[in-house]
Amino acid sequence: GGQQVPFCTPEDVDIRPGFGITCTVKRASHLNFMRSHNLSSELKPAQDMRVCIGNRKLMQQENLAVSESTDLWMKQEEEQGRTAVIFAVGGIVAGVFSIADPLKPEARDVVEYLQGMGINCAMASGDNWRTAHAIGRQVGISDIHAGISPIEKVDVIKQLQRDNISVGMIGDGVNDSPALVASDVGIALGSGTDIAVEAADYVLMRDNLEDVVMAIDLSRATMRRIKYNYMWALVYNLICIPLAAGALFPSTHLQLPPWVAGGAMAMSSVSVVCSSLLLHLYRRPSVTAHRAKRSSFVFSSLPENQTS
Repeated sequence: GGQQVPFCTPEDVDIRPGFGITCTVKRASHLNFMRSHNLSSELKPAQDMRVCIGNRKLMQQENLAVSESTDLWMKQEEEQGRTAVIFAVGGIVAGVFSIADPLKPEARDVVEYLQGMGINCAMASGDNWRTAHAIGRQVGISDIHAGISPIEKVDVIKQLQRDNISVGMIGDGVNDSPALVASDVGIALGSGTDIAVEAADYVLMRDNLEDVVMAIDLSRATMRRIKYNYMWALVYNLICIPLAAGALFPSTHLQLPPWVAGGAMAMSSVSVVCSSLLLHLYRRPSVTAHRAKRSSFVFSSLPENQTS
């Protein structure tokens, strides 16, 4: 285990969503830090150092040039679905590294299942075009909005809403919070940031995207049951109210006794409650079974000489 070295606290920290972060390291504090930890460095600044960590857009804002070799390396990383981050000190690009948020193993299956339910899936990402499209290919999403800020994500949602499209947003980060609020239904993962959880309408307790399918399917089943109850209550009352009012008395001299009419009214409520209790029989859809079924179908549909 290496020794942990505490760094001096930077000043003038500026967090820029969708771009990166900038700060200033004071010359005196830097030299004291190096001296106190017996560290030698060729970098002995004559003035305070400005540190920038972020993407190309941040470097452009700071008027910092990125070399061709660095840009080529970044493109190679981005085409593999990684996010390249540039580190600049004192107006000079000092390094570059890439980070990646591994895809959830169920992501592609969930997207295909949602598309099979008639739900169009799109991706809004602050990552650059190459990274976003590389991830989109992996999960099967073609409608991709890349390199956009949190506010631009809101604009994408509002444009869809202006087209009379109901929008559900799934996110777990700070940058997703404005879009979660703007969407018709905001869904956050329980493992996400506190801000995202607070902004969402629906929070998945498990860190599993299959719960998104369950949530949508359960809501549809609930709405179907509500419609069934309305239809049943409407038909029931259309028949029973005229009978209780004596509609058959002129022709048959039959009328419902008060206690029968009261029991019929109670049965109306009981039947609706019993119908609603049938939701206890709900079974969540299995994305894994859907994937296995699809794989079996593809295998059996191949010519015989390709399945051997």
